[in-house]
Amino acid sequence: MDLTAGRLTSLWLLLTFLWLLLYPYAGMRHDARLYTLQALAYLSPELYSQDIFLRFGSQDSYTLFTPIYAQLCAWLGTEHAAALLTAASQWLFLAGCWLLARQITSTAIATLALGLVLILPGNYGSDFIFTYLETFLTPRLLAEALTLFALVGFMRARWMLVSLLLLCAFLMHPIMAMAGAVFMVASHAFRYPRAFMLLAVISLLSVSLFLTSRFGSELRFDDEWLAIVNARSPSMFLHNWMYADWARLAVPAATLWLSALMAPTVQQKNIARTALLTAIGGLLATLIGADLFQVILVTQGQAWRWLWLSTLLALLLLLPLLHSLWHRNKAGKTAVVLLVAAWLVRNEASSLGIVTFALAAGLASYQQLGNEAAWRKLCLGSWVLLAFTVAWMLAMSLLTAGSLTYTYHWPNWIDAWRDLLTDGLIPIIALMGIYFVIRSDRIWMRRLSTACCLIVLVGFSSFAWRNWTHKEYPASLVKSMESWRQHIPPGTEVLWMDGPPTPVWMALQRPSYISSIQTTVTLFSRPAAMALKQRAVGVDAIFPKVRPMVWIGVQENFEPSTRSMSEICAHIGVQFLVTSETLNTAPLAEAPPGMPALYGRSRLYQCKRNS
Repeated sequence: MDLTAGRLTSLWLLLTFLWLLLYPYAGMRHDARLYTLQALAYLSPELYSQDIFLRFGSQDSYTLFTPIYAQLCAWLGTEHAAALLTAASQWLFLAGCWLLARQITSTAIATLALGLVLILPGNYGSDFIFTYLETFLTPRLLAEALTLFALVGFMRARWMLVSLLLLCAFLMHPIMAMAGAVFMVASHAFRYPRAFMLLAVISLLSVSLFLTSRFGSELRFDDEWLAIVNARSPSMFLHNWMYADWARLAVPAATLWLSALMAPTVQQKNIARTALLTAIGGLLATLIGADLFQVILVTQGQAWRWLWLSTLLALLLLLPLLHSLWHRNKAGKTAVVLLVAAWLVRNEASSLGIVTFALAAGLASYQQLGNEAAWRKLCLGSWVLLAFTVAWMLAMSLLTAGSLTYTYHWPNWIDAWRDLLTDGLIPIIALMGIYFVIRSDRIWMRRLSTACCLIVLVGFSSFAWRNWTHKEYPASLVKSMESWRQHIPPGTEVLWMDGPPTPVWMALQRPSYISSIQTTVTLFSRPAAMALKQRAVGVDAIFPKVRPMVWIGVQENFEPSTRSMSEICAHIGVQFLVTSETLNTAPLAEAPPGMPALYGRSRLYQCKRNS
């Protein structure tokens, strides 16, 4: 029985609350800094065009996102424009998820599936770098949303709409949009399997022969550039992926495999098969093009990132699959319990073992293997494993709640509660509880659940609004940095060693000399890679624990190996340096009033060089 829109009110209120709590705006973090730099350079090229990230070209050449963002920055201010675009992209993404889920299942199940998208982790690829629902400004999210709308149109055979939406997705972020295009092409593979297989084999042999020839060698990384890319961006190559990365991939892959066999409808089975083929195609393209032949364009294309779509589709198909398995036999029930456990701990290495048993149980259910008595015992064991998983998750949540440091702009007690909810267990319990209440015929229970959800949402909205509208770099801070700008000519690079280079771009309004986030350009430009490598040699000599050319995650220790300004200037080819460390010479300027506490001790130093 499907539910009316009125009955779903409390469920939608709960989902809105979960979105506000679990996906708070992260501000100028991660790649948002780079896209903001590109927008600032679009508006003021005289200030930023010589930044090392932009000087030799960047991904900015392949997207229309920058001029759109830049225009909003001119109208609203940089930080408000970033927040607005992030919120709009998230809304469009979630709307696309719901429409796609609604295309393949009922309204109620589609709404529950949207809840799972919000609750369960959306990580894909290596080292938790990417997720399909990001909390900072990036064109990836907007491209994903447009791709989802295009897929809805594809399933409805609205070809003109599909072409327009997919084109817009490519203009936002071609790498993310490519997943949708490949999915649409792959959907025809099962109609003409022999022709598709023959074409794939011929193409693979032809490409392999060409790449091994002397003509193909020009398309490959040279050894020096490859070493830089491999050190800075190891996730580009599958041989660098860890066991936990493959475990995280195995859970949606097993879900798609079982859905391809036992999803309730033919449409769902076809979607699962196509999604699985898309994922395999992306991994094979990466393995052959990047790992085996080190082809520049293939490595830059990052076909493994097609996994975002396969991971999302696996989650949208999960509930129909669980329903189908549960009503088959005891082996199916065992698979359901194990799949639930595997999704709950998907980000843990142990998920690989759990999902392996879930897949085995699901295949046994499909083939009608074993007897009911044996599967009854195994089903009981799976429930014990699920109970242990739940207890372990609760214990870890209670132990870590409030112990982590965040940069969200709301009270610390919200962070503590958020820690309890981010593993997904409690939100899933709340989601299913509300679902069973709204299915009830007791009107008072439905009204009570709606009232409770509304009170919680309204009460939390003010905190969420404060976080979304907070400005890290207000006009007063930018104005206070004028005293520093008077010492630094426009377009002159600054080495900021007190954290990410965002204050250099946003407050000081100058290019950054080098930082870890800027070195991501090494994948897309050999000249930039060589220039950054040369700069990193000097920086590594003075700040040995920073290592901007190596992927080491969050960098926190910026203590120099020497406090002699003459030695620092001898190694680093930059005129201006900002650090909170005390050096053996008087700073050019102290931190101006209004600087955030994180940079309150920062000082501006200058290298005196002979002209």
